[in-house]
Amino acid sequence: MSNPSADPPLREDGKLNVGAAVGRGVLAVVRSHPKNEHPYQGMIPIATGEVAEDLARYLADSEQTNSALALGVSINRDTSIRSAGGFLIQVYILYILHCGSYVL
Repeated sequence: MSNPSADPPLREDGKLNVGAAVGRGVLAVVRSHPKNEHPYQGMIPIATGEVAEDLARYLADSEQTNSALALGVSINRDTSIRSAGGFLIQVYILYILHCGSYVL
C-alpha cells in the first residue's frame, strides 16, 4: 500500500472498506520451501482489494486449490493494531500411485 495513512470509508456493515484503500494493482504471492533452491512467485491482478478475497482467488485460479480463507484486524482509535488473525482451510487430494485412485 503506497499510502500508510489512508483513511478508508466505512462499509454499510460498519467495517472498514479495505478494498477502497488498497485499490487496483497486482497481488504477488511468494512461497518458499527449504527443499527448493529459489522461492516461487505468482502474480494476479487485484480484483477487490480485500486481501482474503484476492488471496482466495489466487489460490483457486493459479494453484487450482479450493480454499476457505478469512482475515481480520481490530484497530484502536489511534490506528494502532489491537489484534489480527485469520485461517486457511484447503482441500488436499492424495493420488495413490499403486492403485491409481484418489483419496480425499
